[in-house]
Amino acid sequence: MKNKTIAAIDIGGTKTIAALMGMDGTIISQQRLDTAPASGPEQASRRICASVKQLLAHTGGELAIAGVCAPGPLSRTTGRIIHIASIGWKDVAIRDMLSAGLGVPVVLENDANAAAYGEYAAGAGRGSHTMMFLTISTGIGGGCVTDGRLIHGASDSACEAGHICIRPGGVGCNCGSRGCFEAYASGTGMRRLVRADLRRGVKSSLYDMADIEEIDCLMVENAARQGDAYARSAWRREGRYLGQGIAILLQLFDFDRLVLGGGLSNALDLYQPALRVTLRRHTYAHMYDNLTISAAGLGGLAGVYGAGLLALEEAGR
Repeated sequence: MKNKTIAAIDIGGTKTIAALMGMDGTIISQQRLDTAPASGPEQASRRICASVKQLLAHTGGELAIAGVCAPGPLSRTTGRIIHIASIGWKDVAIRDMLSAGLGVPVVLENDANAAAYGEYAAGAGRGSHTMMFLTISTGIGGGCVTDGRLIHGASDSACEAGHICIRPGGVGCNCGSRGCFEAYASGTGMRRLVRADLRRGVKSSLYDMADIEEIDCLMVENAARQGDAYARSAWRREGRYLGQGIAILLQLFDFDRLVLGGGLSNALDLYQPALRVTLRRHTYAHMYDNLTISAAGLGGLAGVYGAGLLALEEAGR
């Protein structure tokens, strides 16, 4: 008899990960493929299904259920992606597409929520009561798990952390609002601020690394680790902006564990001191004192683990 397996799929703006998960929650095999969003969601769905079937052929498993996560907003109830602004997909019946292609039920979840659940169950959030997960990269996404359950909200849009306002009337955000958390504290926001500083002529070794418009956060991290005073100050500013947004979230959700993922989590040691000072200033002492902050433990596989584990939970009901 073939072993029952679960397909765990994380759809990103540029890359998608398709994996097989055992019924014990371990990843058996995985494959990365280009999302190629310009070809449309139908083509993307077909490529994903072909990838899963290829993995199944190699492992000899039999698919029981699939879990998929994608950027939102989306509706778990209808199984549709409402809008992925970064790639232009709107009103995509992704659950039905994948279910038809794979021949099994599909559980759909927001990518940040899936990553949060993955970290809570199998990563840096294990042992916490209430965990807030933030992914800090191009944008800022979030998810909150308490007592083993994700907080979804009335329209599956809870914890859209990137779009809380930390600077009323501030710079414009891709969502159409102004002053959003991610407009300042995401990798995109930090890059914008650093490039603006460099155009004003701040003293820094960053000028020797690349043209100003090519400077990215990894370069700023490397410069800071090499002792560049400006780069270190840029990370302190990043910590302050992160602290302002996270303080709002902490006051609302009272979590005891904060897990940071995404590319900027690699520089946690550079901005954590400023983040903690800002958090302490803007939250109740007993909430701050009860808080543990750590980098994500599952790396780029957090969403895959979360999608698969949520499907496993559904299969067990």
